[in-house]
Amino acid sequence: MANLNRIAHERIQEQTRNLTIDFDDGETMKLTLRPAGISTKSQMTLTRAQDLIASGDEEAASQMAELVPTILSELVVSWDLTDDDGPIEPSPERLAEIPVDALTFLLEKVMEAVAAVPFTRGTPSED
Repeated sequence: MANLNRIAHERIQEQTRNLTIDFDDGETMKLTLRPAGISTKSQMTLTRAQDLIASGDEEAASQMAELVPTILSELVVSWDLTDDDGPIEPSPERLAEIPVDALTFLLEKVMEAVAAVPFTRGTPSED
């Protein structure tokens, strides 16, 4: 007998969303996201850190710098981000090498996309 909760959870985890970020210099970045990929712990920590940053807490900024690579790695399935050595894997270790301002910008765009657009099921569609 199939477990309805398990099946529903697996389908939610499979859902992906495409995102294209346009930069002022004409460059674009394409990402495939798994909106349900963020862990509850990361979501709670992110929300708490955002609240602390809004209140001017400097320790929260440090916490965000440590958290952003983890959250992005949970949400990003693939992207076309590269450096001089080739593609950058969206892993916490590689993302930790990217400047915090750039990561925060990417996280803001990713979180906006996750919240704004209906999910697609299964294989990502082209934009």
